[in-house]
This record gives sequence, structure tokens and C-alpha cells, in this order.
Amino acid sequence: MFESKEKFPLIPVIITVAVFVGLLIATLAAATNHNTPPVPSNGGQPPQMRMMMTQQNNARPQSLLETQSPTQAMTQQTQTKQVALGPNEFRVNDIKVGDKVAGMKLTEIGPFKAPVSNPDPHVANDPFGDENFKATFVGNKTLSGTYHYYGDDEAFLADSVCFNPDEASLKSLPQVQGLPQDEFCFSNDVAAKNDLGPKGKSGKATIVIGDYQMLGYPIEASYSAKLVQVVKKG
Repeated sequence: MFESKEKFPLIPVIITVAVFVGLLIATLAAATNHNTPPVPSNGGQPPQMRMMMTQQNNARPQSLLETQSPTQAMTQQTQTKQVALGPNEFRVNDIKVGDKVAGMKLTEIGPFKAPVSNPDPHVANDPFGDENFKATFVGNKTLSGTYHYYGDDEAFLADSVCFNPDEASLKSLPQVQGLPQDEFCFSNDVAAKNDLGPKGKSGKATIVIGDYQMLGYPIEASYSAKLVQVVKKG
């Protein structure tokens, strides 16, 4: 018997350690089950998880809205804000017959080309506005600049007499806001050819014009005026 005690001295210690480990595992398992929400039998998310996700989803659009609102508001303000008109500028959609711009009176305003019902994309169908308008002004205006009597070899202006006002004269003519303009041709070309010929000639001049017409369309803009008098020709 003495030998049996000497042979198994660690059995009580092993039993004690095993009991302790078992109690520790049971305690940890109970704590885990207590903190983990029950899983519904239909495989859905636990109530606590659904509540958290709902709160996050509800908060996300609000945060996005708060981030975008200033930008959207600024964009709308930029679109609705109009640049102040210069002393010789006008807006096609705002002006009306009888208004004066740069000392000249508007006698006609409307579409350059009337809209049509033809679905062909090559046929004009633009409404009246900045890209489809015809405006006519009356009143004498003295201008300085360069004239040119185009020859027959000119593609679009062959046998036409045109005038390019200098910077100061351009500022004295009516102008659609945002639409640059420079050269115009004379509507009474017979008188212009007699006074500013011969063909192919160009030079400096000071002239007086009468009727001033503006035609605008998306890919073209043209201007014409009636020559009243040639004050000086160089």
C-alpha cells in the first residue's frame, strides 16, 4: 500500500484542476449567452440589431442632405443671379419694342427663324431666345473703324461692303449681353459701294449709320446697318 501512495500522488491535484477549468468554462459560456441577443427562429436579425441598423439608415440620408444642401442652394443662387447689364447691353427675353439701348430705339424683336413641326434635325426648330432672335434698332449713330469692299473670291461676303467698328464705337452700339459682335455689313449696298468702292478696297473711315439689325442663331450671328453718310474716308 505504501508503494500505491507513492505511485499516484498527483491524482487529487488533477481532479481539482479539472473541476476548476469546468467551472471557468461554464461561467464564460453563461456570460456570452447573456450578452448575445436571441436569434429569431425565422433566421432574421435580432431585435437589437434591427434597431441599430434602422437608426443608422435613418441617420444616413439626413447626414447626406445636410452635406448637399449648401451646395445645391449655392448652385440655385448662381443660376438665378443675373449679371448686371452694361450701358449698351440688353437681354433678348427682357427687352420690348420701344425700349432704348445705347441711344437707339428698338422697333422689332422676335425669332430669327420660326419654329417648324418638321422632325428633321437639320431643320430649325429653336424657340425665341438668346439663340434665335431678330432685333432691329433705329436712330443715327456715328462710328469710326475700318471698311472693306469684299471681292468675288470671298466665300460668304462676296461683293459685300462691311464695316468693323473700333472698340469705342462698338461700345456705343446695342449689344446682346454675352454675345460678342464686331463686323456688320451695309443693307443699302448700292450706296455703300458707291461711297466706299471700288471692289477690293479697304481703309479707315468715320461714318453715320441708321437702322441697325441683329440676327442670332446657335451657329451664326450677323449684323447689318444702313449707311447714312460717310463723314471721312482714309
